[in-house]
Amino acid sequence: MSIYSLEKYFYLMVERPNEFVNGDLEIITDKKLLAEYETEKACDLGVLYESSYNILVKDLVTDGSKVFPYERIIKKNIQSNAVIIIPKLEDKFVLMKQF
Repeated sequence: MSIYSLEKYFYLMVERPNEFVNGDLEIITDKKLLAEYETEKACDLGVLYESSYNILVKDLVTDGSKVFPYERIIKKNIQSNAVIIIPKLEDKFVLMKQF
């Protein structure tokens, strides 16, 4: 378990609560459950990487029936604009549902 990554994770929750709104998946925020999951599954949760542009976060989530880790990228600068590119493969658009 990386205490540093979880400390940064909980700080990020306070600093940017809009990034932690539940949708189809519920983000588990109980520190004890996160620590137990990390130990049991031998994986890191929390802030895994941070650059000048992005923050890679691994949440522990539930869909109501199972609990699993979920990686996502949060843009570092909340004031910047973004570009969206929709890839096309064999005349079909490739879409991804991002929570």
